Amino acid sequence: MKIIIFGGNGFIGRHLHKLLKKNHKVSIYGNKDFSNKLKSFYIKYSKKNFVKIIKKRKPEVIFFLSGNSYPVNSLNNELYDLRSNNFILQQLLSAMVLTQFKGRIIYSSSIAVYGKISANKKIVNEKNNLKPLSYYGLSKSLAEQQI
Repeated sequence: MKIIIFGGNGFIGRHLHKLLKKNHKVSIYGNKDFSNKLKSFYIKYSKKNFVKIIKKRKPEVIFFLSGNSYPVNSLNNELYDLRSNNFILQQLLSAMVLTQFKGRIIYSSSIAVYGKISANKKIVNEKNNLKPLSYYGLSKSLAEQQI
């Protein structure tokens, strides 16, 4: 199976890549505008570049793990999460439409979409109400709706 991991140089992406590359053809990318590791895998995330990558790699699955991985980044910048998460995700979704992508997209959200979780709550799942309390949680919740 052909797989693309956007956000493949982050913690989850690196481990996912290591696991999947044993049995699949996996390409990883990171956003050079928001990151500074492993520059050889970094591209400028844009609809144009997403289209090129999807056409070239012809993936069956796209993992989208990119975005703000540290919620403190947006405490003093209300637009940081929208730019690093939602605007980029919209570029990818538009590229998927333009390339008539028929595969699957797997998005990594965050527990922050549920807001404050009480200490005695043992299970949190998709049936819980969304109550984001931060710009980070809000952007992740919006991204789920975008997809």
